[in-house]
Amino acid sequence: MTLSEHREGIFNIHTSEDFYFTIQNALKNYQNSKAKRIEDLFFIIMGLNHLREWIAANYNHEHKAQTREEEFYNEIFKNEDFRTVKKLCNGSKHLNLKPGVETRYKSDLPITDWPDISSLRSIEEGPPSAFYVNGEEVGNILERLSDFYRDRWFNY
Repeated sequence: MTLSEHREGIFNIHTSEDFYFTIQNALKNYQNSKAKRIEDLFFIIMGLNHLREWIAANYNHEHKAQTREEEFYNEIFKNEDFRTVKKLCNGSKHLNLKPGVETRYKSDLPITDWPDISSLRSIEEGPPSAFYVNGEEVGNILERLSDFYRDRWFNY
């Protein structure tokens, strides 16, 4: 076996930085796509919600923070965008159709901008072109939360 076959981690994600990098790539692809894929959006939402647990592994927020990682874990809960993403994550995880925030989508792309037609749930609607949370395009919320992680933790 080669060295690469022996590395521990979740496939090729070994650290919170690796996970953040993966989320960043997915977010960039989501933002640059005309047709929005729900599977990309779910990954980004769930990733940004749970990234704090990769940073402060095994921390129970009911105890006093002892480390910088645990302090960050507590700090992120004060962020409005994080609270929104947490509601979306838990709502999607439990198939709660009313996750505590208003969600909507728009489908208005011309057929020339459609991706793989066989992946569409509805030919009549076409692919989603935007997803909204409380009237705001969700990509904006995700960008701000990603920036919070970067500025307050990863310092890229």
